[in-house]
Amino acid sequence: MAPPDQQRKTNRPRNRAQARAPQPGWRLPGRQRIGWALVLAAAVALALAATGGYGTPDPPGAKKANRLISEASPYLRSAAYQPVDWYPFSPQAFARAQELDRPILLDIGAVWCHWCHVMDRESYENPEIARLINEMFVAIKVDRDARPDIDARYQRAVQALTGQGGWPLTAFLTPSGKVFFGGTYFPPENRQGRPGLKELLPKLAEAYRTQKDRILAGADETARRLQAYESASAQSGSVTPALLEQLVAALPKDFDSEYGGGARAPKFPHGAVIRLALDRYAATHDARLREVAEKTLEGMARGGLRDYIHGGFYRYSTDRFWHVPHFEKMSYVQAELLEAFARAYQATGKPLYREAAEGILRYLTDTLSDQTRGGFLATQDADVSLDDDGSYFTWTLAEIKELLSAKEAQAFAAHYGVVTSPQRHPPETPDRNVLYQAKSLEVVAAELKLPVEEVRTLVESSRGKLRAARRQQKAPFVDPNKFVDWNALVLSAYRYAYEAFGDQAVKEFALRTTDFLLTKAYRPGQGMYHTVFEGKARTPGLLRDQAYMALALLDMYKISGRQRYLDAARDLMDYALKHFWDPKQGGFFDVAHGENFVEILSQPRKEVQDAPLPGANAVAALALDRLFTLTGQERYREKAGQTLAAFAGSAPRLGTFAATYARAVAYHLENSSAQR
Repeated sequence: MAPPDQQRKTNRPRNRAQARAPQPGWRLPGRQRIGWALVLAAAVALALAATGGYGTPDPPGAKKANRLISEASPYLRSAAYQPVDWYPFSPQAFARAQELDRPILLDIGAVWCHWCHVMDRESYENPEIARLINEMFVAIKVDRDARPDIDARYQRAVQALTGQGGWPLTAFLTPSGKVFFGGTYFPPENRQGRPGLKELLPKLAEAYRTQKDRILAGADETARRLQAYESASAQSGSVTPALLEQLVAALPKDFDSEYGGGARAPKFPHGAVIRLALDRYAATHDARLREVAEKTLEGMARGGLRDYIHGGFYRYSTDRFWHVPHFEKMSYVQAELLEAFARAYQATGKPLYREAAEGILRYLTDTLSDQTRGGFLATQDADVSLDDDGSYFTWTLAEIKELLSAKEAQAFAAHYGVVTSPQRHPPETPDRNVLYQAKSLEVVAAELKLPVEEVRTLVESSRGKLRAARRQQKAPFVDPNKFVDWNALVLSAYRYAYEAFGDQAVKEFALRTTDFLLTKAYRPGQGMYHTVFEGKARTPGLLRDQAYMALALLDMYKISGRQRYLDAARDLMDYALKHFWDPKQGGFFDVAHGENFVEILSQPRKEVQDAPLPGANAVAALALDRLFTLTGQERYREKAGQTLAAFAGSAPRLGTFAATYARAVAYHLENSSAQR
């Protein structure tokens, strides 16, 4: 792995214009949001109306590492030489804030997040801003992939105040960890309506010093209302065929019938929707559901979301047409789409689906896996250096002509829409083409007056040459963390890929990865840890780690017959029932019961919607019902039913984000009827 300073340079865009916009997030209803914000806004606004002062920054000295140097997260390590006196999220950080009676500056981001690195470069590496932070705040930095439980709670709190969230999340907390002000990206100086940190930091510190009682009261009220909203958001009901019909009816309603996917941009590859549509089409023969699945799969497989050279799919499309993506690649996206394409190929036999699925397998094998020990790596960045903006994954016509023969270049450029002045390109590199299937091989063959098979051969040889050329260049950074929840999703996808294509290597690597995770991240009776980094398990596991892995173990048991996988799956769900179960209302909390050093982590949360990972309660219900099928133990079916019933009244409001929940409902109803 590269040294921290090299990682930092690898992952930041070269200027503000290249930075991607912060991600839209969950929003509270506007009336509630405004009401909750009034108490805090009044207190903070009074102090922000005054001008805060600060002196001349100290002269920069030799760089020395801060506390983040020993962290497992590449995102945190990338900030290890910043002049900010960063803490990881820890009891020591909050104890220090309480000792000094200072507010906390909380930064939450990820190694693949462009805006996060913009703030790093512009602000957190700025000695003047760093001095303000060090003198007036206690600074905490969090990797949202390593700690999704922390991110989820602070995202909701900031969204309650501002109406939106994303990464970087910049939150200002009381010493006890409650939010009193926040946002996403803040520039160093005031710019385009965004307050700059140089002015904002002194004013927020002054607000806390002079109006502390009002700020603390407002933060307490926001925390209380958020907890009440969270508790009320899960409403119970009956798990019936009518509920399933209602959930499935949401699919064609929120569907772009022209291009596939959701009705609005940006478009994320929501694999659970595709799988639900395929399942319910098989059960009902409703042509609308087949259209939802196939139109979406074809839009992604022929559009710019797909990497035709290296394989795999990018994180999401910025537009309705699947034209221009954000180029970072996530292992969980590959998992969701690998299963979707493999199952669609089994259902239809369409070569396009097999080609897309095998491209995902090739990418995972080549880039996002540890072929020696087992396990799947987390993510690959979009950029290579400060002078890059997705250029590693895009092409100019001149590059194509230089690397390929004249005949290959002609066929490749026609098939993938490579032109001198492209219309589909990253905004800051208008000369570079995002590849997409502009013309079918048959159309290209007719235009070039060549046999279709010859054109196919030319295109395939071109891809191979371009892949080889790219391998000679520095590739975007890969996060080596092996997150258990994401690995489990890939393992389940490998089950379906093996069943679809019969590739023994797929099965063998899935079993090797399963054994690796059981050796490194699993403790019998104590569940799964969240991640494996440098061969060591780190961070206690969340519900999603237990539920996803239990389901993956059942998938591995299905293709291998190894009893230890079934035994481990039972142990994980027994552990989840003991440590995550809500005995009052049913369902599972996202974190285990117990005392936390920050109150916000003790606030109950139940994940059921797909946002973007499958809802953990829905996956838990699937795992429990499958355990019942395999073991005959009635208690598993009862807990599955209670889990689903805990959300039956509110799940229809989630629309397509209840797709995994709907799959769990369908399985439970079929399983229950089979017993009668």
